[in-house]
Amino acid sequence: SQVTATFDLEGLSMIDQDISLITGWNIMSFYNEPTDMNLQNIVQSLIDAGTLLKVQDESGSAIEDLGFPIGWVNNIGNFEADEGYYIKVSTDTVIELDESSLSLLRVADTRDDPQHFTPVYDGNPYLAMNLYALSGVINGENLTSGDEIGIFDGDYCVGVGVLDGEIGDIFQMVAATDDPSTPEVVDGFTTGNEITFKLWDASEGIEVTDVVATYNMGDGTFSSQGTATFDINTLGVNNELELTDYELMQCYPNPFNPTITIRFTIPTQEKRLVTSLKIYNLQAQLSETLINQQLDAGYHQVVWDATSYHSGIYFVKLVNRNFTQSKKLILLK
Repeated sequence: SQVTATFDLEGLSMIDQDISLITGWNIMSFYNEPTDMNLQNIVQSLIDAGTLLKVQDESGSAIEDLGFPIGWVNNIGNFEADEGYYIKVSTDTVIELDESSLSLLRVADTRDDPQHFTPVYDGNPYLAMNLYALSGVINGENLTSGDEIGIFDGDYCVGVGVLDGEIGDIFQMVAATDDPSTPEVVDGFTTGNEITFKLWDASEGIEVTDVVATYNMGDGTFSSQGTATFDINTLGVNNELELTDYELMQCYPNPFNPTITIRFTIPTQEKRLVTSLKIYNLQAQLSETLINQQLDAGYHQVVWDATSYHSGIYFVKLVNRNFTQSKKLILLK
């Protein structure tokens, strides 16, 4: 259920007001734009109390906790006049507004309009789902400026993100729920359907459809006003690309708990060589053998589940008769 709280703020007068919220989703809006109304400062008391679950504006941008190692993110910035905000809390509570708790911060939206993928909705998304890419790789190279990530429910593009550089900590996107008030058209996803992705490689001018997402939060299905964090990769696609070198690639997420994705390449000219991928602890003792077999040339990926291991520093080592490389892994529980 949802409850609406509205209130007026005039001029530059002192702000001193309590706003009651009920368990679950609430809707709140301002008629007048107050001065220095940073949204995260306003809800910080709820964050500190552990009762805030999520804030979302009409465009789908959110304030929420993405868990370790990202933590709380604020993709909204400031409250603005005449806009509505969804606020989800875990228990009945109160927002206390006072001038001393407020400061000014605005977050600019620098995303370009998509040139390749076209979402099925216009304007603001209905009950948007927030999707955060933690890393993105297309045919062994990091996604970069101009590349696009299309979010699909079957054949319907329900969201798209355009990169303005390589993914840093996170890259935020939103996907729209299918609006029941417009039954004559599909303008969003159906809750419970599988999330799929397509990538647009702007530099090569090609669309890649064989995309793999590894989820850190979420189960790979759509959820209205839900959240998912993931790493995205294109393993084994575009066989026309020739791999010239061995490489033990970036492992993600790192630090991790309890699973980490390990990727590596074997050059095209190599025959089927016996290759091993092993985990060692800080004392150089073998912890686990992940692979020890003949492998074809190409991109390879394996997920190490460290549930049964203690926190600490580990090393992954890739070995065959022509190549040896290792990388440090940090397990934090």
